[in-house]
Amino acid sequence: MIFSNLYQTSSLEIVLLLFISMLIVYFLGFKLKKILVKKGYADSDTEIGPLEGSLLALFAFFLGFTFNLAANRYDARRQVIIAEANNIGTAILRADLYPDSSRQTMRSHFKNYVEYRLDYFNAGIDEKKISVALLNAQKEADTIWNMSTALAQNIKYTDATRLMIPALNAMNDSVTTRDATKNATVPESILWVLFSLGIFSALIIGYSTKSQKVNYITGIIFITMISVSFYMIIDLDRPRRGIINLEESNKKILELRTLFIK
Repeated sequence: MIFSNLYQTSSLEIVLLLFISMLIVYFLGFKLKKILVKKGYADSDTEIGPLEGSLLALFAFFLGFTFNLAANRYDARRQVIIAEANNIGTAILRADLYPDSSRQTMRSHFKNYVEYRLDYFNAGIDEKKISVALLNAQKEADTIWNMSTALAQNIKYTDATRLMIPALNAMNDSVTTRDATKNATVPESILWVLFSLGIFSALIIGYSTKSQKVNYITGIIFITMISVSFYMIIDLDRPRRGIINLEESNKKILELRTLFIK
């Protein structure tokens, strides 16, 4: 399951696998050093050399690069939700430019639209619920658009239409942008490279241990820090689940419900 689809696998499962793998490899690195020293192929005082240091530096670079990549994607998703809330709010307020009979009907569809956009967020990673929420929201958006274009035929509402149409376009564009940012995750190939480099780093640290007994405390601290960092990267890249989510940003769309309270 883990190797077939990384994104669908639990973050804890991935990090637990990394932790156990690094711990085993760290111990094997220490054992390998003792065997080579015993056979005279290595010096017991061997420390981290230029090559090993370069590999650790490469791992540090990849760790920072991937974290930055995940953080940028998280921030982009947050900004898109806020922008969508602003666009929907603008369109709802501009519905007041139409006569009361059309305004009430239009606002009722806007109310449904807001609820379906909230359903989209609450669907989490359930693709079926996400698709249903998108479809329902699109139906409401199409209805509002058809009402606006019909009213545009009346010269009395020319000014209102000039304001409403751009607002509806922005509202509809936000849906596409938000769905695109949802799917724009850190490529799995990068995560697997980071995963592999973490294991090789544990091997290097274990091999470079100078004491006659394996230092479990140092090894566990190092491995724990790497595992926690890896978990934070994955969690940042999965805003619909985990500790780091977009609940606060989604409250901006939730607040749109107040526009329908009279």
